[in-house]
Amino acid sequence: MPEKRNQGHRSRDQETMGVLRALALLVQLGLSIAIPLVGLVWLGQLLGSWWGAETLLLIVSIFIGLGAGFLAVYRILIREIK
Repeated sequence: MPEKRNQGHRSRDQETMGVLRALALLVQLGLSIAIPLVGLVWLGQLLGSWWGAETLLLIVSIFIGLGAGFLAVYRILIREIK
């Protein structure tokens, strides 16, 4: 009889670990997009103010930041799938 209780706890513990792992992956994916985007937008604004091309460098930095973020997400997901 005690073995059945332990199996129930193991199942619940495994389920909890699965949920926590999914949440960790979600946070990792979000940060993988946000950090390059924010960093490159900041850099684009800084360089734009120095060179007098704020709008152009802001737009370019947004696209580069999104590209870098989505590339990071792609690599994470490929690694998770394997």
